[in-house]
Amino acid sequence: MQVNALVHCFVGVQRITSLYDLEVTICKKECVDNFEALGLGPLLQHPLVIHYFSLRSDVTQVFKITSEEIIQLLSEFLDASRSNEIIKVEQFLDFIAKQRLVKCKEWLGIRITNLGYVISCFTYILVEVYGSKVALERGSERNILEMFM
Repeated sequence: MQVNALVHCFVGVQRITSLYDLEVTICKKECVDNFEALGLGPLLQHPLVIHYFSLRSDVTQVFKITSEEIIQLLSEFLDASRSNEIIKVEQFLDFIAKQRLVKCKEWLGIRITNLGYVISCFTYILVEVYGSKVALERGSERNILEMFM
């Protein structure tokens, strides 16, 4: 089925994404106003969505947050953390839930794979493109994140 292939590809290439982004992409690709118009049942009950996004069973609607908003929140999170500790995805998701006034992170519908890799790529770009040794400091990650928004 074409939607299944799209879901696999979408999550395969996106390091940071949301269920909302996926829904928008599917609807644009299939030229429909909403996922239900495809006759495949509710998006929240689609087996691949459940698999990839680890949603709780009590989620009743897709939380509207884009990848760009998640990147902006990552910038704010890095600004606030200022420590040299390894940043865990769970901590970041808790931060997003708190910022967006969502009861629990499992309602967000956010998928993040290898957050450390994403942060290190931003830092690498700062060092290689701008030759900045300052990029190795925590505060500089925010600047490079903002360049991708």
